[in-house]
Amino acid sequence: MKNGSDKTISVEKRALLISKILREKGFETEIIRYPKEKRSLDILVKDLSLVKVAEDTKDLNHKGFRDLLAISASTKASPLMISEKIEDEHIESDIIFEKNGVRVVNLETFIAYLNGEKISIYEWRGSFYIKIDHKKLREMREKARMSLGDLAERLGVSRKSVYEYERDLMDPDIDHGERLLDLFGEEIVGSIDLLSKTEYEIDHMKLIKRLAKISSAEDKIVNKINREGLSAVRLYRTAPDIVGVFEEESFMIVIDDHRKAVEERIQKINEAMKFSKYFRIRSFIAGKDLNEEIIRDIKESRAEIISLDRLERELKEFIRR
Repeated sequence: MKNGSDKTISVEKRALLISKILREKGFETEIIRYPKEKRSLDILVKDLSLVKVAEDTKDLNHKGFRDLLAISASTKASPLMISEKIEDEHIESDIIFEKNGVRVVNLETFIAYLNGEKISIYEWRGSFYIKIDHKKLREMREKARMSLGDLAERLGVSRKSVYEYERDLMDPDIDHGERLLDLFGEEIVGSIDLLSKTEYEIDHMKLIKRLAKISSAEDKIVNKINREGLSAVRLYRTAPDIVGVFEEESFMIVIDDHRKAVEERIQKINEAMKFSKYFRIRSFIAGKDLNEEIIRDIKESRAEIISLDRLERELKEFIRR
């Protein structure tokens, strides 16, 4: 029990440290504190990224990763996990790993990135690659008066591979990347921007629709919403209960649970509104028996109240206004 508590405190302190460093570097951040334990994410980086802080990637279960991806897809933000281990194995520094569609780095690597160091090696499906500056590669090849075929022969790859390196369609694996470095030097090494939405190549609409299909099979409320032509996903370990997209507009829903204490209900709504503030996502509160204190809090947050009984139809009408 003591070890578990110590780990929780350590992760909480790490999240505060990361948020502090980001702010010092000029980023706007917000710490997420709901729910109290086993959250899907911990830090919002305004208009850019959603960050989960963990000791080990296994601390976030499959639904937690799905939460992170669904919110990222609906807000068009890049998901990032900062963890010291992947499935009990310590993470090497200066390498970007991938777990369930989410980039994973350790704290040392993230701080190095914020300090301007190049992070260029990444893992994808068990193999390692080097990020190449595709424009510089083409420039250096032409300067050396080498054709695509000449370079392909020197590297031991196809002409098509070199063509794709130069158009940023793919990167060389470690072996072929080192051969490129031997030929042209460090100048051709690119850098991966961990917080950039454009750097993290993801088809947000395709992802949210795929997740919505899975969620429809699991949740009756989401199924009703999606039958109206929306793409919604149920969340499990964060303040919003549902996120989605309809006609290019993102939305989130907080389902108020009237059985819980008023203080907890207000806290949940306030935590959810942080997403709305940082990512310009349309916010709705669905519930029954909303007392005056909660209604006043909702009005201050500029969220819109919709009926839980007519959720799917009212949601569609509100978004179209």
